[in-house]
Amino acid sequence: MTITRDSSWSVYDLSTGLFTGKVIGVPDDQLAANIPPGCDAVLGIYNSLKNKVDLATKNVVYRQPGPPADTEMATFVQDPDTGAWLAQPTLKATRLAALNTIDLVAGAARLRYITDVPGQQGVYLQKAAEAEAFKAADFTGDVPPYIEAEATATGQTPQDSAEKILAIAQSWSNTISPAIERYRISGKAAVDAATDAAAVQDARNAAVTALQAI
Repeated sequence: MTITRDSSWSVYDLSTGLFTGKVIGVPDDQLAANIPPGCDAVLGIYNSLKNKVDLATKNVVYRQPGPPADTEMATFVQDPDTGAWLAQPTLKATRLAALNTIDLVAGAARLRYITDVPGQQGVYLQKAAEAEAFKAADFTGDVPPYIEAEATATGQTPQDSAEKILAIAQSWSNTISPAIERYRISGKAAVDAATDAAAVQDARNAAVTALQAI
């Protein structure tokens, strides 16, 4: 006999309302004789992972409880296959994640040019200051400590070391760092201006691409 939805019955446990996974395909007048002890049946085929029977009303309901309360960061939608409530990020959450990503990628771009360890920023500033002072003295007189250290470590002359330090500092200050900051700020502004999740992702991706190219 061909089983159709109209003649198929899903068996459930009378103590829990949970479907057993057994489906009975019989005429109505033969149904009672085919229901296992401690069980009953409802018309139709149901997913035992998704549905159950409300024992008070005999209605088929989702096994999962009602949705959690929505928040600023997430709303909840029900999985059509399992009935589980799945958190979906709100526009605010999507925007915050995109802003954080842009900051992280900007930081990674900076680390391609500088060393970020405790005290190193101060060292960079001091080296640049000493190189400027040494240049102003026409690279004569006592060699400043950091210039001497650089020259000794690299085998260069003090003047070459100072000029190299100044060139790197100027490239960083005049070109590289401003470019990173430009794309970081403009990317975050575009994310803030986006009105839906797709636009947020587009703005994020554009900023990330620009920063990674530096």
